[in-house]
Amino acid sequence: MKHVSMSVLIISFLIVTAVHLTAGETKYLTATGDIYYDVATGHKYVKNADQSYREYSRKGELFRESVPNTLPLLTSNKNIRKVPGNCYFLYQKSGYPAEGLTALPSNKQSPVGWKCIKMLVTSN
Repeated sequence: MKHVSMSVLIISFLIVTAVHLTAGETKYLTATGDIYYDVATGHKYVKNADQSYREYSRKGELFRESVPNTLPLLTSNKNIRKVPGNCYFLYQKSGYPAEGLTALPSNKQSPVGWKCIKMLVTSN
């Protein structure tokens, strides 16, 4: 009986020690792309000089000045897409009248008052 309880105590100690040691080594994923696009919300994330990101709303308005590049939304969300350099965004005029479409390269500023409705990527 003493051997069993001593074995359980030793195994418990080893497990707790292993969990404690590996918890300190947690590494965070970081976003490295220049531009990201959230297909669910239509928000666009553009890299700042300090490696953070500016977040723009679907209508092209600045939503947040600085989003950390370790934010799980950018690094592991299934709706976030890294935007390639040869990509275009399709915008629709919002407000009254709501007629009009325009496509702009991904590296251009989103036009304020226009909703981003699609990300267009070349197939070649």
